[in-house]
Amino acid sequence: MKRSNPDQKIWWCSAPLILILSLCVNALAQGAGIGESGEQQIRRELITVFNERDEATKRGDVERVQSFLADDYRIKLPNGRYITRTELLTAKSAVPQILYSEMMTTIEKLKIVGDKAIVHVRESAAFKQPLKDGTMGDFTSSGRRREHWVKTVAGWKLQLTDNLGTDARLTFNGKRVKSITDVPIAHTLPSTPNAEDAARLAAGKALVVIYRLADGAFLINLPVYQDERKVATLGGGNYVKLFLAPGTYILRSDKQPAETIDVGANRIYYFEVKLKPGFPRGRGSLLADGGLIGSQVYKLPQSLKMKKVEIDDSQ
Repeated sequence: MKRSNPDQKIWWCSAPLILILSLCVNALAQGAGIGESGEQQIRRELITVFNERDEATKRGDVERVQSFLADDYRIKLPNGRYITRTELLTAKSAVPQILYSEMMTTIEKLKIVGDKAIVHVRESAAFKQPLKDGTMGDFTSSGRRREHWVKTVAGWKLQLTDNLGTDARLTFNGKRVKSITDVPIAHTLPSTPNAEDAARLAAGKALVVIYRLADGAFLINLPVYQDERKVATLGGGNYVKLFLAPGTYILRSDKQPAETIDVGANRIYYFEVKLKPGFPRGRGSLLADGGLIGSQVYKLPQSLKMKKVEIDDSQ
């Protein structure tokens, strides 16, 4: 009589269960759109999209670059605020032209959820940007960010960009700098004034917008000085508008260095005041703003929940 092997019985009994579980896992993966072949296909599609966007950026084809943005596209800033597609395009129209010679976006991590893709990307670029003295500076930049894409009938569209500035690196004329605010970039941005300011600019004045984003330091107010005269005090979420005659001015908060600015008639300039840690209290540092945030503070302050303060005439 042939004796049965108990281990063999267990194997045969468990084999159908293993097969069923395997089929279920495969079916669930395919239903969720995360099967290996599906992910590879989506990765290839996104690589094509990134390549097309990079080439359009180098050509200066703004319309093509914008075509990849969803109608409800937003950027989430590090402070938690959002910039909408409309606000972004308005701000970009005021930024001096940046000439790209290199632009490359690579996928480092990809997660598929239904018809959406969450993509961790690294972007590296080489470009020229106008400086205050009228020359062009040579820059290289690299950094990581996260992009949220959705598949539509018109192709992949970018809905959200967040985690900005992760592992960021910037060089200016061959030397590494901490941020773009450490570089004397041109900040005399062509910008259409708001209706209430148009007459004063047309009459020959310059407009300087100085702002401080909400930073959580509710009890610390930061001063703004023009030629050593205190003209405003900014809490978080405040901004002030200075109308100046053409000429040279020195602007600062309570922390050096100051910014020397030559203003021209019918021009708009942007500066940010940032709270810097210190003892016994933090102090304000005034920095030139390239325009992306400053123009939004001026044009659409409600989008960033900003409140205008009046000039302090008591000094």
